[in-house]
Amino acid sequence: MRHKNEDKITNILKKIAPGTPIRDGLENILKARTGALLLFTDNEEYIKQLVDGGFFINEDYTSSKLYELAKMDGAIVLSADMKKILFFDVDGTLVDFGASTMSKNTSDALIAAKKNGHKIFLCTGRSYNQIYPSLKAFDFDGTVAAAGGYVVTGGKVITHHVYGADKMQKIIDAVGSNNTGLIFQTKDGSITNNKWADRFVDAFSGQFDMTVIQDNPTFKDIIIDDDLTGFATRYPDVESTIYCNCDYHIDDLRKILGNDFVVTLSSFKEPEPYSGEITLAGVNKATGIADVVNALGMSQEDTIGFGDGQNDFDMLRYCNIGVAMGNAADEVKECADMVTDDIKADGLSNAMKRLGLI
Repeated sequence: MRHKNEDKITNILKKIAPGTPIRDGLENILKARTGALLLFTDNEEYIKQLVDGGFFINEDYTSSKLYELAKMDGAIVLSADMKKILFFDVDGTLVDFGASTMSKNTSDALIAAKKNGHKIFLCTGRSYNQIYPSLKAFDFDGTVAAAGGYVVTGGKVITHHVYGADKMQKIIDAVGSNNTGLIFQTKDGSITNNKWADRFVDAFSGQFDMTVIQDNPTFKDIIIDDDLTGFATRYPDVESTIYCNCDYHIDDLRKILGNDFVVTLSSFKEPEPYSGEITLAGVNKATGIADVVNALGMSQEDTIGFGDGQNDFDMLRYCNIGVAMGNAADEVKECADMVTDDIKADGLSNAMKRLGLI
């Protein structure tokens, strides 16, 4: 028979498991040989029975703050919830390539995380309009879209960065007239022309079933505009661009576009050096996450990011804990704090269990 306190003990062990913020704090204390008595509770009456005197600090937890407090004599009382903000990439992390919905195990893991008091955010290179309807319908606390270009929390837009006409024209001048496929993304929809769209159909049809392509928000209700005269001035509110089958290798395209943009390998199809995403320099998933942290009045140390692609580098480096999927490229895994299993092997839910989030 399962003991009634067994679940509580299990939850405590999850909080101090290797890789968790509490474990990091404990290891710092042990290395410094300061010692500490930690109490995890939100029950003020229980605290009064155990503690004589003391003072409230009411600060967000960080491993460094715990270490500094441990230099003092006395017990340290920590809130039992240890709430975190979780940021999830979409393609290759929440949703497998070629699919448009999360697996049941992934969905159940997110529900469990919310039930445990954590906040969950989408963090994607996709424009808001191009996020799968199934994800929009899910109970996320907010969204970092367009790789940090469009950020929503609590139903309120807190960040919106756009190219403007001059930067739009720079991309068109660079690759608009060659064999590259281009789709410009705004918060409300996508813009392309017939030639650019044909390049995308060719690129995707070899990888995905056509029904998946037709149901993809990127291609539904897309604006087709074949008139390049004044194109940039008609669509200055573009946030990001996806491209495919470019005439230029990604390294060469970066040189051509210069310091105004960041060019990363594709996260919307299997990565290769002639397809990718073009975003504004100085705007990325990390800046979007920082905007969320500030809006919620929380700390960077409260953040955990999950991703698999090159456009996740900034997120994985910024978040207190960065988790790379097993299907991520080696360079993505190298910049992460933890590598979990492949998306096809429930990597996301397995990582959340290891971190004590569920």
